[in-house]
Amino acid sequence: MNTKIDIKDFALRARFEFAELQALLRISRETLGFSLRNSFDKFVAEARKLGLFDDAVIENANHLIARLDREIASAGGAPLEARSDEGDLIWLGGTDLSRQLADLERCLSRLSGNATWVCDALETEAALDRKRAQLAKASRLETSTDRSQSSGS
Repeated sequence: MNTKIDIKDFALRARFEFAELQALLRISRETLGFSLRNSFDKFVAEARKLGLFDDAVIENANHLIARLDREIASAGGAPLEARSDEGDLIWLGGTDLSRQLADLERCLSRLSGNATWVCDALETEAALDRKRAQLAKASRLETSTDRSQSSGS
């Protein structure tokens, strides 16, 4: 079984989630409170400036997710996922506002998850590059030491 993970897939998914988040924000912008709307504006600007895969952007997304969870609870609770008799996904309960907030929260959670995968992979690759460079340098020093000792004998 091939379990190789292509990080480009996660990066693409994160980009799609960011686009979806922006579309959801355009739809529900007027229903969001001033403070929450301002927080999302800052998040979007930060993500555009620093990139989706920056640690600060991911941390900010996680703070927004926690904040949305509190807002959803105070707006009537999160709708529950259920299946219709035909097997279609439906959402039960909640208010219109709590459903909009829940849509934002789910989208932001997917974005954060995918961006975290990419960020972790990039950090791992950078650490591996540093280790490879360190080993190559040690190998060159060892080879140079061996040559000087054999020419001195």
